[in-house]
Amino acid sequence: MANYHITSSGKKIKLKNLGDVHLNNIIAFIERKAKKGITVFYGGGYIPEEMWGEEDIIFGGKVKSYFNYKKYKKELKRRRLTCV
Repeated sequence: MANYHITSSGKKIKLKNLGDVHLNNIIAFIERKAKKGITVFYGGGYIPEEMWGEEDIIFGGKVKSYFNYKKYKKELKRRRLTCV
């Protein structure tokens, strides 16, 4: 999924097809969430009696990693280099 952005409605868009405003908004969103923090839920188990779940609040680099921030910054850099 490195070359795609998945919208909140589940639509896949190639990074190169994102508009500049949309790309900048995604980057700004991730940066805001990295400062504010997000709650993530995770769990597992094979049968109902053994199911488990936990939640955690993550900040900074963990949030950026969760949203794959680097791929959006890389696309932004690619666009800037092609505009020179």
